Amino acid sequence: MACLAIVGLALWLGRTIPFAFPAGAVLILALLVYWHSRTTGYRCPICSAEFAISAWADFLSPHMLTTKYVKCPACGQREWMEARMRSGS
Repeated sequence: MACLAIVGLALWLGRTIPFAFPAGAVLILALLVYWHSRTTGYRCPICSAEFAISAWADFLSPHMLTTKYVKCPACGQREWMEARMRSGS
């Protein structure tokens, strides 16, 4: 629901102040990536370690719908890992 509110705000901002739309879009993207990095964790298929990544790594890592290519901090292997909701989030 919060994502819909943010997108609606961006569309309203783009209609009201057109030159502010690119700045608003970048801000919204940054907030969504930050939120995703705080609520999503990964489990290594090799060593079964569970971990989170930084917002910067979340933004830069290649991804598909439910997987992301990340490096496990425990074993150091890079693999396609399934995104999971972090416990306690």
